[in-house]
Amino acid sequence: MEEVIAETTRLDEAKEALAQRLADVRASGYVGLKFRGRLPIRVRLGLDRDALATDSLRKAREIVDAGRPYRLTDKPLLEALFDRGV
Repeated sequence: MEEVIAETTRLDEAKEALAQRLADVRASGYVGLKFRGRLPIRVRLGLDRDALATDSLRKAREIVDAGRPYRLTDKPLLEALFDRGV
């Protein structure tokens, strides 16, 4: 997922890119995917899930664009990508 974030700039692009990568995952020999579901939930009143994920993607891109290593730990973005990709 971190590679998808590094290659995309919009949430819809990231969702589609992940879905394409996972489309034929069983044929590659995978039988399951693990979701790190114990990540902390950050609640911001008045924002929907896509708005939270879009904000998370923007912050992730700032890290990637600065050349720093990035590990996906932000739950709204992780959930948005998993919702579309799986």
